[in-house]
Amino acid sequence: MQHLNAKISWLLTALLLSAGCGKSDHSAPASAPRPVAAGAGIISGQVLFSAPPPPPGKIVSPPGYWAQVTDETAVVNPNGTLKNVLVYLKDAPPGDGGGPAVLLDQQNAHFIPHVLALQVGQPLVIRNSDSHIHSVHLKCAVNPEMNFSMMDKGEHDPIIFKAPEFFQIRCDVHPWMDAEVGVFDHPYFAVTGDDGSFTINNIPPGTYTLAARHELYGELTQSVTVADKQTATANFQYAPPK
Repeated sequence: MQHLNAKISWLLTALLLSAGCGKSDHSAPASAPRPVAAGAGIISGQVLFSAPPPPPGKIVSPPGYWAQVTDETAVVNPNGTLKNVLVYLKDAPPGDGGGPAVLLDQQNAHFIPHVLALQVGQPLVIRNSDSHIHSVHLKCAVNPEMNFSMMDKGEHDPIIFKAPEFFQIRCDVHPWMDAEVGVFDHPYFAVTGDDGSFTINNIPPGTYTLAARHELYGELTQSVTVADKQTATANFQYAPPK
């Protein structure tokens, strides 16, 4: 009888453990992968500035400081185009998330690049290349806000964003240091460089709203139709505010 009671007790314990494991599995199901739209269309163009280039950016770091930093809020290239404009599809199909890490460097008391973009799930690595302390204040509204110090040279652990949004990164130690960030749930975006051009690849066929976003001059949009394996041209033109 004692042997039978022990066997019954063992069976009851096994059943209870099995039920508990089943409950745990159902309460935290694995998230399903997002579908990815495949395409071979391209949108290419430039962001123009319809006025004479403004004078070079003023120095914003203090006089006699160890680094001379110029204002990057509005940078007009020699060919009359705008640098640091974020161009993206507003109504794009979802992407797969992830991708190679994106680097934001702190060098000579300013952020490089001044404007960057990445996908939800794509790592952001923040590096300090200066032998000086910086703080990194991610002024997010949708994703968790973060503020941490980087005392000397090195990299912070990769940061992963879970939702799309636009936000600014600032250094609370050096108030002139800032960077503009766009996080998207798709890979259809680009940032204009020294020639004001942009190219967005691998777009599925369709008609989209293409947007250009500049931190000072705001957002412009236009409708663009993309054909498979074809390149659509789309240019934007900003004017200084009156």
